[in-house]
Amino acid sequence: MAYKDPDFAESMTSLGYVAGLWAALEYEINGSIWELANVAEDVGACLTFYVPSIGSRMRVYAALAHLRAVSPQVYGKINSFSSDAENTSRKRNRFVHDPYFITGEETVLRRLHVTADRKLDFSLKPAPVDAINALYEEIDKLMSRFRALHAEVIDTSPSFPREQFVQSRKDLHHRRS
Repeated sequence: MAYKDPDFAESMTSLGYVAGLWAALEYEINGSIWELANVAEDVGACLTFYVPSIGSRMRVYAALAHLRAVSPQVYGKINSFSSDAENTSRKRNRFVHDPYFITGEETVLRRLHVTADRKLDFSLKPAPVDAINALYEEIDKLMSRFRALHAEVIDTSPSFPREQFVQSRKDLHHRRS
């Protein structure tokens, strides 16, 4: 398949949006980890760069929130978000990492779905642009949920030092201009 085939430009563009929004969500979570740890952004980047998945990031986030003494109710919301994010991550990984094909004379875009989690699934799955766009919307809702959740963590936690993190944000924005 020619990935720049104009018949599939909308699908490929939508896949790019999905990948970009997911990267933004991961960055948002990383920044929140840095804030809870009260480390400068550059130090935090060194610590979170090799945290490979959203599930692992959320385990770090949950541990830090627990350290900051969030209520059991808020801690439950963190775990619920983590579970939902991991489910969305699996979908996102399939759409972004699976190869795409057009079979025969069809003009239907399909992705080669290959998993072997307890049983093999090696099959072509339809990949309509509507499904890709729905995944984008799902990720966008996760972003909004995480931002609200992190605000609740900060607002309901006992006060903790945040000077290093706050100062690094000022320094970073100064360096960018």
